Amino acid sequence: IITTMKSVKLDEHQFQEYLSAEVIADKVAVLGAKINNDYTSNDPPIVIALLNGAFIFAADLCRQFDFECQLQLLRVSSYKGMESTGKVKIDHDAEPDMNNRHVIIVEDIVDTGNTLAAYLPTLKAKGAKSVKVCTLLLKPEAVQHDLELEYVGFEIPNKFVIGYGLDYNGRGRNLGAIYSIVANK
Repeated sequence: IITTMKSVKLDEHQFQEYLSAEVIADKVAVLGAKINNDYTSNDPPIVIALLNGAFIFAADLCRQFDFECQLQLLRVSSYKGMESTGKVKIDHDAEPDMNNRHVIIVEDIVDTGNTLAAYLPTLKAKGAKSVKVCTLLLKPEAVQHDLELEYVGFEIPNKFVIGYGLDYNGRGRNLGAIYSIVANK
């Protein structure tokens, strides 16, 4: 990784800062406040972060909560390089008991919506009291499914992004800001 203050180069791909770390932190606080308004410490939700990308966002989001929460990390994959494979793989062995519990699914990004379309029916079938989705990023023009997303941080154009948990072939997740691709040679 070659990094300057406002740009990153991974292999032959150049990325420009799109959302600063400060802007992201402000939005995470706003989303946390909304979730605090919807839940109480008497009936807290289980938070399921979809890995790998959502781990940083989920950690920052959970620190905003005024209630104790159970955070579960669940491995889900559907990308290779910069493209969705269209096939969603879910590690069901890592799921917590959701029967009669509120569940918040935390996603780093919703683009095609394939992951959520594959996973949400499973949660409802497992007896969850309610299921809501919190995503940091949404690409409305790329969504291919009718999804209800209760908590959305930013709507972004259909460009490939990295940073703050999002990656390019496993790289770039550790960047504090979010960067969008500007050149693909």
